[in-house]
Amino acid sequence: MDIDHHHDTGGAAATAPIETALRHLATFCERLLPSTLRRIIAWKRLPPLTLPDLAEDVYQELALDCLQHADAIVALPPRNRHLRWMRIAERWIYRCRVQPGRAMRLQDDAWPAPPIGDDLRIMPWLEMVALDNGRRNLGATAARHGMRVRELREAIDDHATAAGHDEDYHAFWQRRAAEAMTGLAADLLRESGQLVLLPRRRRSPDPVARLTRLRHLAGRFPVRPVTRPVRVMLQPWVRRPKLNERSPRRLLHAALHLTPRSAAACLWLFEACLCDADLPAAARALRQARAAADPPPGALVLARARLLEARGRPAAAVALVRRAHWRLRCDPALLAVVAQLNAPR
Repeated sequence: MDIDHHHDTGGAAATAPIETALRHLATFCERLLPSTLRRIIAWKRLPPLTLPDLAEDVYQELALDCLQHADAIVALPPRNRHLRWMRIAERWIYRCRVQPGRAMRLQDDAWPAPPIGDDLRIMPWLEMVALDNGRRNLGATAARHGMRVRELREAIDDHATAAGHDEDYHAFWQRRAAEAMTGLAADLLRESGQLVLLPRRRRSPDPVARLTRLRHLAGRFPVRPVTRPVRVMLQPWVRRPKLNERSPRRLLHAALHLTPRSAAACLWLFEACLCDADLPAAARALRQARAAADPPPGALVLARARLLEARGRPAAAVALVRRAHWRLRCDPALLAVVAQLNAPR
């Protein structure tokens, strides 16, 4: 599991506690989190196959905790830090998997959960006027408090930022939303049966679980101007989504709109374009993948080889893979392909 966190422009002093907290978290996830999750799964009688998904989701919750409370986490003794993260893991699993939709009261008042969803709930002085459909009427609310609508919006934004919904918070969950869209697109492509996949153990595609994940993530983006790009991208997949053969490319374009340098989204977009026999679009996706952040070298080579094969040049594709194999001898994907090429026919 990996996370790329945002660096404050204030300098190294501001990011040092976050980096230290994330290093502590990496140690915890390697040594203690798997056994903690297995114990919770057994206690809550959850399917054992949910362990990989739970580990990914819980890690994201703990990483967010590091971003928001880095100084306090670094100051804790290791035992207290580990107990804190175990409690967070248990609360998240209970709230989102055992009793979804039900808010669980925190046991440790010294560490309140960051506000989720509607920032207006945490403004006790603000009495909102609601419309018949349940949405809030900002104009009437501003008039009730003797404010202009613009002033009310600024007050809500300032309070939400002070409560933890700052740029780091939204950037973190924006990346998680893009990852979830990429995962859903990958599952849909795998279900289509058109992909050429290397033989290895994988989880079965589960688009329903992916959609559930997207709905859960949508609650991280309250109605504010700063969240509008993400809400627009999520909206088609949160309310009555219609999944069809065009969905993977739509999802991947949305994911790349949110995280333009995602190598995973670029490579899956390449696969989706190849499935549609759209070779020009596949070539564009491959170029975008090569310019992405840390693209897997072996995956890029195989994508180039597949594009050559699709253009009617299979011999060139085989030669490319063999040449790359000599440069990237430890790449497991290339090793598997070369083994297939060398197998007696």
